[in-house]
Amino acid sequence: MCVRRPALVVLGSVASIPTPHRYTQSILILGLKDVVLVDCGEATQIRLQQAGIDVVKLSAIAITHIHGDHVFGLFPLLQSFALRVRSQNLRKSIRILAPRSLCNVLEAYAQVVSTEVDQHLITCNSVDSIGNKGFLVLGDESLALMPIRVQHGDVESYGYVIKLARRPKKSEPLHIFISGNGTCDDQCRRLLKSIGVDIIVHEATFTKFEELRARITGHATCVDAAQLASELGSKLLILTHFSSRYNDKDLIDCLEQARTVFSGQIVLARDLMYIPLAMV
Repeated sequence: MCVRRPALVVLGSVASIPTPHRYTQSILILGLKDVVLVDCGEATQIRLQQAGIDVVKLSAIAITHIHGDHVFGLFPLLQSFALRVRSQNLRKSIRILAPRSLCNVLEAYAQVVSTEVDQHLITCNSVDSIGNKGFLVLGDESLALMPIRVQHGDVESYGYVIKLARRPKKSEPLHIFISGNGTCDDQCRRLLKSIGVDIIVHEATFTKFEELRARITGHATCVDAAQLASELGSKLLILTHFSSRYNDKDLIDCLEQARTVFSGQIVLARDLMYIPLAMV
């Protein structure tokens, strides 16, 4: 896949379990220089290969929460990263932002793979240690991340705002909010309003016909996502994390329900979908 940056690539778009046509959650952000992966569901590294992205090009991985459909691809990907670094004799490391419970596991794993290649490969920063420090700048400052707590039942869960430089450099940066799982409470909404979000990538696990199930499981409906996009005045809403039970008709229902609430552009995510960001 030949991509023009900046861009967003959907690597996985289904909830819970992969299907023949949709893998579980992962979103790739291609900045002008840096490359960031948000969530790493099962077999994400296969989708990276299909998208034409070398795993050693990743600058950072941001994990929203530790449910399996968002993290089960992480350790295989990191193993491939370590093998590539060793085989090519590279001086390369990767930064991970994640809930503390996952960082604790990754720190032990990092010691093993770092010994194999005689360099420190993996750094995991727990999201709670970052606190309210604003945007975390990566690389050449053309891309920065800010975690925001979202409500997903009893699970520690975060969304991420990504600030992305555009061409030409004098133009205002683009702000993308990737919700992870769950919904935005009042504090989350106030913060997003103060930032100004151009694009929202939001879970839409259920249609409005299963609103009760969404509330019980701590998930969002298509309408929930659209209401947030409307409230924030965003330009583009990308719906993802669809129930694996849903067929094409269900997804069209989801889209139509969202359109009754949000008048901006709405896209139903599909695996390996490439969205250029220069015109947003």
